[in-house]
Amino acid sequence: MNATVVQQHEVLVLGAGYAGLSAAIQLAARTRKRGDLRVTLVNPYDTFTERLRLHMTATGQETAEMNIPELLDGTGAGFVRGWVTAIDAEAKTVRIDDDRIWRYDTLVYGLGSIADTVAVPGVDDHAYTLNSPQEAALLADRLTRLDGGTVVVSGSGLTGVEAAAEIAERHPQLQVVLLGRQEPGTSMHLKAKAYLDTALARLGVRVRSGVDVVKVLPDSVELADGSSIPAAAVLWTSGTRVSPLAGAAGLTVDERGRVVTDSALRSVSHPDVYAVGDAAAVPQGYGVMHGTCQSGMPTGVHAALSILRVLAGKEPKPFRFGYYHTPVSLGRGDAVVQFTRPDDSPRRIVLTGKRAAKYKETVSAAPWATERRPARRGHRAHQAAQTPAHPQVVDRHHPHREGSTLGSRRGRPRPAGRGSRRPRPGKPAHPPQAGRLPHRQDLWRLARVQVLHTRGYAGRPQEPGMDRPPRELLYLRAKRHGKVALHRGPRTDRGRGRPDRRLVHHRGPGRPGPPPPRTPSPEPSPKSSAPT
Repeated sequence: MNATVVQQHEVLVLGAGYAGLSAAIQLAARTRKRGDLRVTLVNPYDTFTERLRLHMTATGQETAEMNIPELLDGTGAGFVRGWVTAIDAEAKTVRIDDDRIWRYDTLVYGLGSIADTVAVPGVDDHAYTLNSPQEAALLADRLTRLDGGTVVVSGSGLTGVEAAAEIAERHPQLQVVLLGRQEPGTSMHLKAKAYLDTALARLGVRVRSGVDVVKVLPDSVELADGSSIPAAAVLWTSGTRVSPLAGAAGLTVDERGRVVTDSALRSVSHPDVYAVGDAAAVPQGYGVMHGTCQSGMPTGVHAALSILRVLAGKEPKPFRFGYYHTPVSLGRGDAVVQFTRPDDSPRRIVLTGKRAAKYKETVSAAPWATERRPARRGHRAHQAAQTPAHPQVVDRHHPHREGSTLGSRRGRPRPAGRGSRRPRPGKPAHPPQAGRLPHRQDLWRLARVQVLHTRGYAGRPQEPGMDRPPRELLYLRAKRHGKVALHRGPRTDRGRGRPDRRLVHHRGPGRPGPPPPRTPSPEPSPKSSAPT
């Protein structure tokens, strides 16, 4: 009797960045028990590049090294190390290192972007970039050997701001100059921009906006106005470019070389090709998405779900995404977090200082333990014992909630089981998910606690001898059309549990002043005891 041969559907994922790795893990983890689909991830390096931390690597700080085969362990996805040199979209093949041909049925294109070093003469020869940990390490070695001089950071975007602040903090003997066409933080709210400018000035970073670098020399940079700035080292963060492989393969691309997709992230010219991350021009209601880690990972997950729907004979759902925040680190102990509307326009809600730095660290470190979560459900107990499930957020306004983790609702511990579902009778409860990616509600809770601590909103001054603030604290909520709304907190013990009437609803700019003193109600006159 002849055994039935199952024809496998080959899914090839190019690029193991935030988007590509998310797509490979999600797709493989959801289909690892099926024998008709195989997922293969192709990347030039076997270590994951945390682009969010490359400015730390550029200043000599050690970061965690994550091995891609270990991240894929248990998912059923394969890994191929090599450079993609050509794509044949008609024959559905990919050439790797010019000596291997890999066939695919579905392609996930996530080769990302790098700094544009070809637009300005001399950048490719004399400037450093943050394209990879190896290039960032070269800059770190150069900075270590400098006893003085000027370091020029070209590009006043968020990457340039973080790099300039990090270099100025770690190497105070160097003069850091930040160059750009626009002022740093122009897309932020005025409060966030003012804090960013103050932090850069405190670190000694000299900002020159409205300038254009036209040439990079070994010891200086030339500007469009004819002047030059001496430079012992130049870091280039101005502009990005994508790989030309998609255009060379015949895929429809935009003016920047990004793959033009439909609402389901499929190429408009080749439906069997999905584009994710920085390499995709994804249309949304507010325009075309710009590439960030914040948007890259959702595109990878959605591409995996779309592939599964197509294989099941269903139509893929449209991809919808809204931006949420813009965290910017200003050294190791300082940061500014600008909360945004879905179209990336700034709200008035801003976090600053150490609490903003903690917030940024939380959202930056969240995805990495999450990558292993959907793959190894049988090892959750061991994983939970080895990896903290969440950074502990202690709400000092409610000490009885101390130790509760992100993900709890209204301070109550999350029930056992996956997500917020309670275990069914007769079913064993799964341990909490280790390293779960915080939901948007979790981030708002963290922001609310941090802003309350920063601004000190309270219903009344803390009375002497009280071991905790009063319970009628004002809670900051920022989900209502970008307006600051202060709401009454939990009911108090005074007045038979009725809310404190002094806590009025406030909308609009400005910080509310202290509440008026409460006027004690008059004592009732004692009843007369005179005989009638």
